[in-house]
Amino acid sequence: MDALNTLKMVTVVLLYGTSLGSFLVLAGLWCFGRLPHWIAAYYSGAVLLCGFGWEFWFAYGWGGGASIAERRTAQMNELIPPWFNGVGNAMGDAFGIAVVGLVLVWLFCGAAAFDRWKWSALTVLLVWFVGENILIELTVYQAQLTSGAVLSWAPFSPFGNAWNPQLLDICGRTVHLQTQLPWVVMTPILYALAIVCKRRWPPAAGCLNT
Repeated sequence: MDALNTLKMVTVVLLYGTSLGSFLVLAGLWCFGRLPHWIAAYYSGAVLLCGFGWEFWFAYGWGGGASIAERRTAQMNELIPPWFNGVGNAMGDAFGIAVVGLVLVWLFCGAAAFDRWKWSALTVLLVWFVGENILIELTVYQAQLTSGAVLSWAPFSPFGNAWNPQLLDICGRTVHLQTQLPWVVMTPILYALAIVCKRRWPPAAGCLNT
């Protein structure tokens, strides 16, 4: 299997694994009473924020840009139906980035970081959100983002393609503002969401509470 086909399979496994796979894991934990209500609410809110904040716009071209179907090969469109891509990305973002971010804050700052605002917790989230997104853009999604097609405007990426400076160039692989800005905007929103959800649905003693 050549490098290109390997990258395609990594993309497929990553999308389905972080979206449908993670959803099944969370649903199973919920059914067995092992998923705190506040984390379930946080995950649900993150899916909606990621979807309507930028993923649906980028995937379906809602704001005038090229849809994912236009930016990918026919083979990739068969492996990942374009209609699912925005939903899958939103679900994957919510678990693989947003929920994992909660765990990192818990490990580095303690559960008290979800009781009141802490700048140290916000910093952990910012570094994780942006750092992970840069890594994904430099590897898995590089071909889709450098195909010459213009990405759609999105609410959490309000400058659109009108002002989209290049931020990094590593061995010919580039990172631009338009695809990084959503996670910068999302960092304080998701942190505030976590605090609100925990206050609204206080957990019993246990995970992410001690």
